[in-house]
Amino acid sequence: MTGGTIPAAEWTEFLDGEYLSEYIPQGGSAVKFAVCEAEAADRLATSLLAAGARRNYATVTLRAEDFRAHMPQDLYCQIAAQLDWRGFVRERILRLAADASLATEEIATVGNDDLFGSLTKKNRITRQEVVQEVQKQISAQVYRRRSMTRNFRVAMTELCRAENATDGAPYTAGPVLDWLTGREKRASVVRPFFIYGTIDRTTARGMFESTLHWLRDCGQAGLIVLLDNRRVLTTPNPKDGLKYYTRMMVLDHYEVLRELIDDIDRLPGLLSS
Repeated sequence: MTGGTIPAAEWTEFLDGEYLSEYIPQGGSAVKFAVCEAEAADRLATSLLAAGARRNYATVTLRAEDFRAHMPQDLYCQIAAQLDWRGFVRERILRLAADASLATEEIATVGNDDLFGSLTKKNRITRQEVVQEVQKQISAQVYRRRSMTRNFRVAMTELCRAENATDGAPYTAGPVLDWLTGREKRASVVRPFFIYGTIDRTTARGMFESTLHWLRDCGQAGLIVLLDNRRVLTTPNPKDGLKYYTRMMVLDHYEVLRELIDDIDRLPGLLSS
């Protein structure tokens, strides 16, 4: 180590040992900033993502050149777009089924097969009985989960219910996924699911906090968010077709980061770098 710098490998080892191993999985959270050259940044991102995969973290990588990093709602939707919502929902359903004393061993969460049908075969009871038992748990542990905002709770409830589809049946919660990931911004699209409102500057913070609680409920150790914001410092407009930032946008971006730091105690299971 020379010149007051830390090699990327050593920095990753520090974060892995001090944060990813125990602190974050136990509900801790942290925001870390790294100032480094592009090559070192790439090595750091690669090694952190590998460490997160080993420890069962959900991981997200963001680049400020690809979206409006000064807008909280865009930041959230970019994170949401990289999460495997159906995979996490299926994992949550199996956990809820286990809470209802149903056998869940060797039932896969990957793929789009009939999850409730698999539970029915595994437990040798009727599908209706499986649905009733799991629905009780969804109502108690998802819909009434007060640590998550109402719209988020309703969205997760609808995603859970949508998995109760036989093989070949259409998936019904597509509009909810589009709303979560920002592909659909019209509130009218999700109104039939009793979700009211859009994901905007005001609601994005609550959605992000809810997502962190949800990921932990689904068995994830936490969430690693890697944000490359070098583009924010690139002025003036390089006119290369990518996002660029005016002085006011830069200040707004710094405000988003400040709010993230201020809220860190309300964001369990987060490591942002």
